[in-house]
Amino acid sequence: MCERFRPIFAYFFPVEFSNTKLRQCKVQSKNAVERYLKRKLSQLRYERRKQFGQAFPFSITIEDLMRLWDLQEGCCALTGLSMTYHRDGEAGKALNVSIDRKDPTGPYAIENVQLTCFRINSMKSNTKEQEFFWWIRTAVLHSCS
Repeated sequence: MCERFRPIFAYFFPVEFSNTKLRQCKVQSKNAVERYLKRKLSQLRYERRKQFGQAFPFSITIEDLMRLWDLQEGCCALTGLSMTYHRDGEAGKALNVSIDRKDPTGPYAIENVQLTCFRINSMKSNTKEQEFFWWIRTAVLHSCS
């Protein structure tokens, strides 16, 4: 967010003002998410095409990712944690948004993509969701026994 302090009443206003620019922080936040996801999408597309060639199936767009962000309300699809989008030179912040394929053998298509925290996506790696959850459940049950 913009990190500016404002009186509490500045954030609550009647519905008739909802189309004005009073929600500047939310707009700035939305733009920052979009810039971050555009960069991630571009990097991912470049890496996959470099690795697999131009024929690699890649049909998601920034609009698809922004719809997912809104649908998931900025939360990780697998943990429910609020995701971040920091770009401060440190590689892979644990809660940063990451583009994950539900089925790692499938294409980067809207029906096979979800937004997850970087750490969860790293842990999941190239496993399918059901297998990933089995491993997590098994580890938790073992550590609790």
